[in-house]
Amino acid sequence: MAVERSSWGDALNRLREQMRGLQTTPGLNSLAIGWQKGDWLLSRIGRQWLSDRVARVADSAEFRPNGPDVFIATTLYPIGGHTALMGDFVRALAEITPEALSPHLIVTNSNREHIEAPPSETTARTGVDLDRIDILAGPELADRLEQLFERLCQLRPRRLFLFHHPDDPVACAVVQPEIAAQTFLVHHADRVPSFGLHLVGIQIIDVTPSAVALTRVQGLASALLLLTAPDPGARPIGFLQRENLVTATCGTHHKFMGDHRYGYAETVGVILRTTRGWHVHIGHLEDFQMSKIGDALRSQNVDVERFIHVPRTGSLATTLWEHGCDLYFASFPVDGARAKVEVLASATPYLGYSARPKEVFPRDELRPDGGFVWRSWEELEAVLKSASNDKILTERSKLMRVAYDKLHHSRLFAARLGNLLEGKNGFEDPHKIERERQAIHRVMGCGQAAGANLIPSPPEFSIAWLEEMVERATES
Repeated sequence: MAVERSSWGDALNRLREQMRGLQTTPGLNSLAIGWQKGDWLLSRIGRQWLSDRVARVADSAEFRPNGPDVFIATTLYPIGGHTALMGDFVRALAEITPEALSPHLIVTNSNREHIEAPPSETTARTGVDLDRIDILAGPELADRLEQLFERLCQLRPRRLFLFHHPDDPVACAVVQPEIAAQTFLVHHADRVPSFGLHLVGIQIIDVTPSAVALTRVQGLASALLLLTAPDPGARPIGFLQRENLVTATCGTHHKFMGDHRYGYAETVGVILRTTRGWHVHIGHLEDFQMSKIGDALRSQNVDVERFIHVPRTGSLATTLWEHGCDLYFASFPVDGARAKVEVLASATPYLGYSARPKEVFPRDELRPDGGFVWRSWEELEAVLKSASNDKILTERSKLMRVAYDKLHHSRLFAARLGNLLEGKNGFEDPHKIERERQAIHRVMGCGQAAGANLIPSPPEFSIAWLEEMVERATES
């Protein structure tokens, strides 16, 4: 099946809208699954672009892949783990191959109608020099695809690293053997369907054990690379410096969206009513969210001045220390995977939400010892009261830092990435089998939620059933 060059723009737009439809399909919208047909069509578009250039690209010394490592991203952010992860890769690659050319970054900007140059503090988070960052400026997706191909042919990447957003078709169409001998997809960890997982020759890197399990039950190979964050050094402060507990949360507004039984604004009220301390929010919040938080605090007779908003930060660890944070309260319903690593590095005790009952929690060597968990406001109140103790906080703080040093230190990250680049296995999850069972159970549950409008769930999981359900969702 060919896609005519004149209709590339229509095809790219249609594929993106179909992926966005999949991402909003009840049941499937919370699964980090791929779309095989969509990836195949994107690959076909890329092959057609190369059709009249393939001999020149493949055979000419001018186009042989001896240039820099190239990262492709959809957009850049002033806060959050996605952009910072690129910086972690850049630092690790410099440690692995210090003699290599400095990496290059291309931003497709495919989800924006107007081009905006990111501020310098945002681009600095990538670790890539400003003069090595290109932002595509074509008015349409087809124009940006053309620009991206041309720039890659000029750069002749040694390796290609995809940090694209799940609904970005432009980044995936250029994955061709003539462009780069090795292409790694650093799988976006926000639990939504994505382009790219089924591309031929792609090497998938997942950054959490549960993400690896879900990728593998789709019949796809994936390597686990545990997240890292720069080592900020020893914690410079003690606990309860302000007598009452200081809690903090990091996350942009989308981490708290969704129909959840516990609203973030109301939960902040519960925290401050219980601790009589302060809560620091780090990250952008929409005006309506700030208004809801103010209303929730006033309804519980809590002084709104005890809620402190820090819109952005260059270092989560430093900001936690600057505000004397005693306990980190994780975002929900979507937590921050890299933010958690930064919290561990800062030796700050961690409190996370879980919807699971206690009895299903297995002993997990990849979960740090000493973390607190809440499942209801009553349990949250109990945890906050017990944590308002200097001795307990100090003990938990040490356990957090041990987990960072053992699992997530930047030296370990560089060594593991080096192994992946050499074709070796990723980090071995000691609970791989059990986690894959849980992934299948989760897919079946989500499939039942989607099945009423798509396809009935079979008595047992099969990849063919999942692919058929995805196909019907994109067609509808």
